[in-house]
Amino acid sequence: MSQERYSEYLYFTISQDSNQSAQEIVTQYQLDQMQGELNFWDKNQLNDEHTHKFEKICIRFEIGDVEYLGDFSQQIFYWLHLFKRKTKVQSLSGDFTKSLHLVIHGTNSQNSGFHLNHQLIRVLNELSIEFSLHSYWDAEDGQDFPFSTPVIQTQPTPKFDEYAYFEIRADELDTKELQQLLPVLNLTTKLDQGKNPRSQRVLPNSTTSILELKSTLNAEHNVLEQHIQNILKKLIPYQSELQRLFFNGKINLSIKATGHLENPHHRRISAQTIQQLFALGLSLDVDYYFAS
Repeated sequence: MSQERYSEYLYFTISQDSNQSAQEIVTQYQLDQMQGELNFWDKNQLNDEHTHKFEKICIRFEIGDVEYLGDFSQQIFYWLHLFKRKTKVQSLSGDFTKSLHLVIHGTNSQNSGFHLNHQLIRVLNELSIEFSLHSYWDAEDGQDFPFSTPVIQTQPTPKFDEYAYFEIRADELDTKELQQLLPVLNLTTKLDQGKNPRSQRVLPNSTTSILELKSTLNAEHNVLEQHIQNILKKLIPYQSELQRLFFNGKINLSIKATGHLENPHHRRISAQTIQQLFALGLSLDVDYYFAS
């Protein structure tokens, strides 16, 4: 039978490339005060099944299934609040890497993506936490046709690509007014008060205007972090203007990304990039597809 169950779950890790004892770190920083499953391994230690050898110290906290699929913000807010209150995580030195992991098991080619709103980016930035996406497209398990031999078919090589872009959006301004808010940036029009200038199609009852600034990196040879950094380098000189727009309730600022990726895939957003997104008042919205 083919697998039809879509799932998302979260876990959190603390890692360090050293020969310290993971048990001593857990005890020193009271990491065992968190409820839920906790596992830890020393550098070069094997897991119980002797199937994996750890390249560095790894301390893993199980957070659990995403309670509201597609929106884990409140769940993470609450977990990190308890984490700060019950442990001494804020006393960890800078050579520890703290990572939040989202694991997705999809059921179709569209099941891979996430959204980090600015509030969640603020909390991740506060604790210097990086973010990692791990996506898998569940496949056939071969039980639909018993007592048969699969016929090997040559499949075309899928094309992988991904890109990102900065987006500024407003519901009560046209694109000329929107462009005047950031006059130095060479923004392109995606939507002008509900009208798509390329197709000339008009969205019914829409007054939304959208301008965008795309990454200039090659879509086939660069990954999410590189595309985001390419855009941020163009935006950072205008940090004060963007911060002013962030407090304008009629303006929405974000970086968006999309693409067709391999199965499985892993994409990492560094703590430094999280910090820069927070400073510029940007949210991050990623919508990936499995290449088929």
